[in-house]
Amino acid sequence: MSRAEVDAWLRATDNPKADVIAAVRAVVTSDARITEAVKYRAPAFLHRGILAYFHWNAREFASLIFPSGASIPGDFPHLQGTGRQRMIRFATVAAVKVARAELLAIVEVWCTSRWSRRSGPRAILWGARGRCGTTAHGLRSR
Repeated sequence: MSRAEVDAWLRATDNPKADVIAAVRAVVTSDARITEAVKYRAPAFLHRGILAYFHWNAREFASLIFPSGASIPGDFPHLQGTGRQRMIRFATVAAVKVARAELLAIVEVWCTSRWSRRSGPRAILWGARGRCGTTAHGLRSR
């Protein structure tokens, strides 16, 4: 999973909002801490977990979904939705330019926040001991 995989997805997709997806991708990946992959059949942005991914079948908008969006601290007016997830919908490249500063602020909060998956209390489960309480060699340490 890499940038090349996302490049290939963008070349192969028939999504009419591919240009908008590419514009959002350029903004989000301008932060060096963000990596990308194809998840859920569309480009996704990662840093210590999934920050956001595109809805693969959205045709009217490029819908960027934040699966833990309700937990992102701060006031971001473009984030829409209720429940755990939030999303930002972009209809045009111009809309991406309007929301650029907000997208960068969301990325910054995600990357520096205490709850960004591998810091804070969860570090015990995800840190040096490995996932779900296993050691690096796969044996349970408890």
